[in-house]
Amino acid sequence: QGIVRTAVNHVSNIARNYVWEANSDIITAKIWVSTLDGRTSAVCRARDGHGAPVGNNKLPPNIPPLVPADAKPPAHFNCRSVMVAYIDGVGLLGNRPTVTDTRTRAKREIDFRQMAKEQGKSIQDVRKAWIEQNVGLVPASTTYQEFLGRQSISFQEEVLGKTKAKLFRDGGLTLDQFVDRAGNELTLSELAERKPNAFRKAGLDPEKY
Repeated sequence: QGIVRTAVNHVSNIARNYVWEANSDIITAKIWVSTLDGRTSAVCRARDGHGAPVGNNKLPPNIPPLVPADAKPPAHFNCRSVMVAYIDGVGLLGNRPTVTDTRTRAKREIDFRQMAKEQGKSIQDVRKAWIEQNVGLVPASTTYQEFLGRQSISFQEEVLGKTKAKLFRDGGLTLDQFVDRAGNELTLSELAERKPNAFRKAGLDPEKY
């Protein structure tokens, strides 16, 4: 299933790019859009909301440049990210769903069954309560950076790890600074070497990493 999803994602993104290039008079840029949940990879979190111009257009000033500029999904096996069109004078249309959970769907269902048994409720009732608490919608322009910044400390730590969450929250690091140019996630040691001031700002000693 993962192989199929990755292959379909690759072909779909290539097809979209052909359409956008042919309509570059109205589609000025292509924007990397990642899934707003707790399972999104470091590279996709970093690239979400970043874009590249289409045709001879310039990148809109409110869109940070994609690094590298020719990056496109899939970024990795089982990648769920896509590129979407930025329409001249309109921007991105619609809303994006959000899920504040780091579990896979299969793992959630296992937990729902266990909770239903323990609480004497139906699985449907347990699932409905979870949906009301963890599923939402945000404007299409919302980035993973903004989404994560609005979440609880515990969720941030689940996604990033305790120390990186503190660097994100208190050290001023943005999600694109947690990966290198190729999209590889940096270790704490590498971050401490590159961004020692962020550690100090967060109340952490970079020398200890």
